[in-house]
Amino acid sequence: MISAALLRRTLRDYLALWLGAALFVGAFVVLFNFAINAIPRQQSAEWLELPIVRRFITALVGADVLELSRPEGMLSIAFSHPLVWVLLIAFNFTLASGALAGEVDRGTMDLLAALPISRARIYGSISAALLLMGLPLCWMVWIGARIGVALTGAADVRMGILAIVACNLCAVYVLVCGLSLAIAAYSNRRGMAVAVAFAIVFYAFVINFLRAMWPALEPLAWTSFLRYYAPLIVIRDGAWPWGDMATLTVAGAIAWSAGLVVFVRRDFPAR
Repeated sequence: MISAALLRRTLRDYLALWLGAALFVGAFVVLFNFAINAIPRQQSAEWLELPIVRRFITALVGADVLELSRPEGMLSIAFSHPLVWVLLIAFNFTLASGALAGEVDRGTMDLLAALPISRARIYGSISAALLLMGLPLCWMVWIGARIGVALTGAADVRMGILAIVACNLCAVYVLVCGLSLAIAAYSNRRGMAVAVAFAIVFYAFVINFLRAMWPALEPLAWTSFLRYYAPLIVIRDGAWPWGDMATLTVAGAIAWSAGLVVFVRRDFPAR
């Protein structure tokens, strides 16, 4: 269900963008290691005792940081930092919308569909490219953390636990892939596809952040995919979040399947 030629073309077209995003993610996490090591432990402990800071970190990493006194606690914030999310989601939306809705928008989808490649193989090839480039991008967070730990000499950080967090991040990325591909498969305009996907992701972030500040929103927590991504809880418990990862993966697969059905059956407007 994959065209090797189309897969290679997609990887080649977005390679420069991927390299830039990977370098930015890795460099940022390395610098983040130096930043948290430059803050005196006593001063950071005083900051973390402030209620507003604790609520903000709860919204960011999914648990109260005071519940944990392990070296991985502060470093786990890098796995949920807004800059990391922006780079991951921007790359995802750029590739998914450009390779599907962008072809329709440019009027070149008819040419692509006229090739001896089924629509299912076109959709599968774009999906494979999105995963082959995006999942290593998620692991660049862990690689940056590993390099930063080595450079700062923080030998007590358990990289194995952070690897579990990286796997959980990959599960979130799989869900975002399914959503962005489904939206792009339905859209005729690249801008509209990006806007709708952004609105869904923005909603998830808003609900996840505000529920930590406003308990009345807790019943809506399940509608945010970030409800199933809590790095600090993984570090605290030292266990795989199998249930959360399964939920994210299954939801991503359902969204991806819906996009496949739409893409195979839809009509492409003439340009």
